[in-house]
Amino acid sequence: MRRVGSTDLVGRVSIPGPGFGFQTMGRRVTALLKAWRWLRWVVVVAVLPFAILGLVALADGLVGNSRFDPSYFAAPYLERYSTPAAAVKSMESGLRRGDLALIAELQGLKRPASFRTSSGITFVELWENCGPYRVYLFLDRQTYMRSLIPFEEVQGRWVAGPRDLRFYLRSGHWRTPFLIAAGVWWALCCAGGGLLLLGRRTARLGA
Repeated sequence: MRRVGSTDLVGRVSIPGPGFGFQTMGRRVTALLKAWRWLRWVVVVAVLPFAILGLVALADGLVGNSRFDPSYFAAPYLERYSTPAAAVKSMESGLRRGDLALIAELQGLKRPASFRTSSGITFVELWENCGPYRVYLFLDRQTYMRSLIPFEEVQGRWVAGPRDLRFYLRSGHWRTPFLIAAGVWWALCCAGGGLLLLGRRTARLGA
C-alpha cells in the first residue's frame, strides 16, 4: 500500500490565495449596493404620489381662509347667511337673474368664481353631505343642465364655492382620482423597470 505523504495532500488541497477573502467581500458589497440602488428607486416610485398629495394639501392649508374677502364677513352678511337655506335661496335668485354681485357676495372670495346663469335655473334638492360641505343640486329647466354647488360654513356664515381643489381635498372626493392616477403611475414605472431589466439582460447575453 502506498503511503500518502504531506506533499500529496498539499498537491490535492486547493489553498485560496491571500486576496480571496477581499474578492468575496467586494462582490458582496457590490451586490448590496446594486440592491440598495434598486430599493431606493422603488421607494421613490411608491412614495412620490403621496409626497405630491402632501405638498398640495400643505399649499391649501397655507392659503386657508386668506382666499376670502373680510368685507363679506361683516355683521350684516353673518346675519343674512347664517343658515345654508338662506344662502341656497339667494344663490337660486342670483343664478336666475344673472346677478354677478350677489353671486360674488355669496362666495365671499377675493376672486369669485363664475357660475352659469339662466332664468330657468331652480333649486332641486340637497345632493350630498361630504366633509364640511353640503352640496346642492340646481337644474336649468330650459336646457336640463345640472349644477352641483357646494356650500360650507366659514367664519360664522355660509358661503357657496366652486368645485375646485379646495373642495376636492376637504370633501374627500380626491380619493378616487388620486388612486387612479397613482395606479397608472405605479403601473408605468413597473413596466419601465421591467423593460430596463430585460434590456440589460439581453445586452449581457449578447455580449
